[in-house]
Amino acid sequence: MLASYVLSRTLVPVLAKYLLHGEEHGSAAHAAAQSARRSGRVGFFTRFQHGFERGYEGLRARYIRTLHWGLGNRVAVFALFGVVGLASLALVPFIGRDFFPLVDAGQMRMHVTAPPGTRLEETEAIFTKVQNAIREIIAPEDFALSMDNIGLPQPVNMAFTDSPTISAADGEILISLKPEHRTSTPEYVERLRAELPKRFPDLGFFFQPADIVNQILNFGLPAPVDIQISGYNPKIYGIVREIEQKIKTIPGTADVHLHQVVNAPALQVNVDRTRAADLGLTQRDVANNLLIALSSSSVVTFNLWPDPKTGVNYPIAVQTPQHLLSSLEDLMNTQLPAVGTGPGEHAVSQQRGDAWSGARPRPWSATTTSSRCSTSSPTSRAATWAACPTGSTWSWPNICRPSHRS
Repeated sequence: MLASYVLSRTLVPVLAKYLLHGEEHGSAAHAAAQSARRSGRVGFFTRFQHGFERGYEGLRARYIRTLHWGLGNRVAVFALFGVVGLASLALVPFIGRDFFPLVDAGQMRMHVTAPPGTRLEETEAIFTKVQNAIREIIAPEDFALSMDNIGLPQPVNMAFTDSPTISAADGEILISLKPEHRTSTPEYVERLRAELPKRFPDLGFFFQPADIVNQILNFGLPAPVDIQISGYNPKIYGIVREIEQKIKTIPGTADVHLHQVVNAPALQVNVDRTRAADLGLTQRDVANNLLIALSSSSVVTFNLWPDPKTGVNYPIAVQTPQHLLSSLEDLMNTQLPAVGTGPGEHAVSQQRGDAWSGARPRPWSATTTSSRCSTSSPTSRAATWAACPTGSTWSWPNICRPSHRS
């Protein structure tokens, strides 16, 4: 407000002096202007202003006449507006439903979900097949390129991404069309929605906003409509599935899906604390060592090494090579340090076979949390499965038996 006041007292008067120096008021001034106009000595802007005023006054006079007619014929006016309102209903099928109209930018962002537990290299092979199918559906003269982003990003950067990827079994495919593509992007999206589930029935597909406008409108969520249900009732999953089926029947909905994965294969390790205590081990020791073997030390302790030259922090992690964990037996033979042991000494040793004191069994056993027992590598995609009931236990020897805790 202070700046506006200063301008009104300094710059505005100066500009008015130079821009309005030809303006004159009064009867004498009006007569002089009429004389100058008749003699042709007026400038371009003066003629433009006078023409604009004549047109505006004519429009104003016509509006006044129409207003007088409408006030005198009210019934006819209401009937005319009623006919126009009813006729406008014919345009309803052609009216868009989005607050912001779709922009055909030639870009698509499709999320693909493989069966839970799929390894990263197998997911890559699946994505290759999906991209080959995309090239068959999209016309070659319209297709430009496609690229995929599979698996979780670096844990430090997960807060800066809007990707709904939650495991190595899913990812997204970015598709770009040529600028001169003949078929519209929404039409290609509908084709992919109809064709890909037929070719890959075990995969899940849904499209995310590819342009920045829709990404902002979604507030970082994968879809504009997000329903979250929480609670401790075990029937919630069934309720969610029922809601999902009902939403699919609503006209206008597309890509209705359940984002949460509840059937991922997993192993539950039951520790015999009494036997572990004899060897100086705790529940935490067993858990930390198994996590380091399977998921690297970054799960237990996240370490960063700062480069003294560039100042960039690099994550440092230690993990057992995957080829050394090719079976559950290899996992059960994981070396655990015990209290009182020196360097190179462990409570369990692969070289000694059954390394527990005497002939006592190991103080832990692996239990599956799904309805199948894995007899293959715990880090692979369950290549071989044996039929075992839920809650059964794998232990030495390699058999399934009811799970129990000491």
